[in-house]
Amino acid sequence: MPRTVRNAKLDTRSARARLPAKKSGYWVPIARGFALGYRKGAKGSVWLARLIDSKGRREAMLGSADDALDADGERILDYAQAQAKARDWLASLDAEGKAGPYTINRCLDDYIADYKRRGGKALDRLEITADAFIRPQLGDHEVGALTAPMIRQWHAAVAEAPARLRTRKTATRRNVRDIDLEDSDAVRQRRASANRIFGVLKAALNLAFREGLAVSDEAWRRVKPFREASAPIIPTILITAYPDDSARERALGDGVVSYLSKPFDDNDLLTCIRSSLNI
Repeated sequence: MPRTVRNAKLDTRSARARLPAKKSGYWVPIARGFALGYRKGAKGSVWLARLIDSKGRREAMLGSADDALDADGERILDYAQAQAKARDWLASLDAEGKAGPYTINRCLDDYIADYKRRGGKALDRLEITADAFIRPQLGDHEVGALTAPMIRQWHAAVAEAPARLRTRKTATRRNVRDIDLEDSDAVRQRRASANRIFGVLKAALNLAFREGLAVSDEAWRRVKPFREASAPIIPTILITAYPDDSARERALGDGVVSYLSKPFDDNDLLTCIRSSLNI
């Protein structure tokens, strides 16, 4: 069941009581062109549903709001019940007029179209990224139903997935390279790739938010990319003519792999280099 899209002005009885009467009503976007409305009048308040698409504008009265009487789920509806009934109304439209929910797939379609309009130079890579990593796992989810844990789980799964290798079109199985989880640089590379893919998803969702197709950007704004994934880890050997035990401890604690005090011979340096490179 889709998550209820929250709205601070409408989702509680007390919040609605503070709203002045408004002929045009108050509207909450649920999906592209589809919204839940609330209209307060002298004879009471009602819930509405509205769809605007290529066929024009359509509205339906869903029932009375529970401003004075408790909701019964039929004639008198609370906010969540009204939203569920609005979705049922949308689903009841015939196939020709149905707009459907605003899913991640549709969000990506809109972003790719906007990228083309702006003259983006990496269209092929963008489409491959969307088709390979985003649509299979998230494509059917509604944008309004996304949660931060859902995105984090997907982001982590992308980072842990085997690297995709070039594969012939006639091949029955895609070539991949498994990740050695003991290899810190291999893990870093996969996390860097996951961050780039997350960047594509985030850009598409931000466009939807700016266009009013997403009520909030909180879900993906709360998800952070992997840290220290954009650059390889370079082993560092610290050489000093002024050895100091406390400085040595700080350096090793900060990631320095070897600490050499002058004077030293070539064998000492060679040993440190081999140790740093694990050879």
